[in-house]
Amino acid sequence: MLRLSRKLLISLALFLSHAMCAITAYKYCELEWAGKYAGWSAPPETAFICAIPFLTGIAVCLTLSYAAGRRRTKRNKLPAD
Repeated sequence: MLRLSRKLLISLALFLSHAMCAITAYKYCELEWAGKYAGWSAPPETAFICAIPFLTGIAVCLTLSYAAGRRRTKRNKLPAD
């Protein structure tokens, strides 16, 4: 069960990283276009604020995956004779 949860958490972290790249790139392009043609005053670099929740989720997933892996290795160790 821990192996499955570890793989699931790593998969979720990968999905979040890909989604973060796509959404942040879209927001950056949108803000850059709007600054040139629509007259918005926010600089395109503010799109990177969208990455903060994704980075938090990725960190949580990787931390839980690491903890699940450590718990699994502790269970598999044989007692010393």
